[in-house]
Amino acid sequence: MKRVLFIFIIIVSLVGIVFLYQKSHSQHDESHVHYHAGFVVYIDGVKQDYSASQHMHVDMCSIDRKQQSNTMQKADRAHLHNNIGDVAHIHATAVTWRELFENAHISLPTDKSLITYQNGEEFNRNIFNTVISPYESIILVYGEPIEITPESFISKTYIEEVEKQPSGCEK
Repeated sequence: MKRVLFIFIIIVSLVGIVFLYQKSHSQHDESHVHYHAGFVVYIDGVKQDYSASQHMHVDMCSIDRKQQSNTMQKADRAHLHNNIGDVAHIHATAVTWRELFENAHISLPTDKSLITYQNGEEFNRNIFNTVISPYESIILVYGEPIEITPESFISKTYIEEVEKQPSGCEK
């Protein structure tokens, strides 16, 4: 009888350990955020190019894939990489456009008028305090106005193509 009870306790303990491990592992996976959004900036009618190395986050391989958003380095939360200067890589919750532009070392004019577009529509609020959403596309037009067409936006198809590109960390 004692032997059966002992085996029963071991089996229940093992099942409990496996359950707790799986629950803990799935919580870490759910906490990892990774999505993309597009953006375009025009200054006085000229489309800006942010594909230079100075705007890229080169330490992508150091991101702990299961790291919590609130303990992640600021530069790891939102950035550009692979010399693609119009698709943001977001790795945390509640990341704003301001945070992305700061992390990518993108200086924007403060002395020019600004018209902002989000997902095909004029956006009449402060875009910089807006949380970036998956597959979102924004356009910032500083100074001289330009004609905005649907083709002016970074498309979801293009963002999905960028998503398929390796970050250089894969082994």
